[in-house]
Amino acid sequence: MFSSKILEKKFFFRKYRLLPVILLLLSLSSSLPALSSGAVLYVKENSPAPGDGMTWQTAFPDLQQALDIPGTSEIRVSQGTYKPSKTIHEADPRTATFSLRNGQTLYGGFRGTETFRNQRNWKEYPTVLEGDLGISGDISDNCYHVVTLNGANETVLLDGFVLTRGNADGTGELYRN
Repeated sequence: MFSSKILEKKFFFRKYRLLPVILLLLSLSSSLPALSSGAVLYVKENSPAPGDGMTWQTAFPDLQQALDIPGTSEIRVSQGTYKPSKTIHEADPRTATFSLRNGQTLYGGFRGTETFRNQRNWKEYPTVLEGDLGISGDISDNCYHVVTLNGANETVLLDGFVLTRGNADGTGELYRN
């Protein structure tokens, strides 16, 4: 027969065996941006990497970084020129595009210091999404579509941006992501 002390000891170790694992997972998860409903991410050209996108001071330097975070709802992008880097079809670099998902709202025209969205001025601080990927001025190597909305609905918003230098001269093959 087991004494009650042995049973208590077994129960204690079984009960608290997962504690170190739980603590490790909690510490790892704190390094990821915690996005809640209504969370805002920030993107600022030439921002020192690696940023977490949670403030203008720690903004992502690349728009694609913010677009890739699941649960992203609002993204504020400061003045500057941003080029797509994520390709839909690896064999063709011209398929690079900023692919927007349902529920994402992107606002351009920020100086990069504003606290509120209504403080932006897209005329004074232009935010450009540009498709000139290769040799500057040579349209033959520009991306087909600077921005794509695959399967997107009315919850997607792109506001305060200048889209330029896409070159949709493809052969008609359709790439889907």
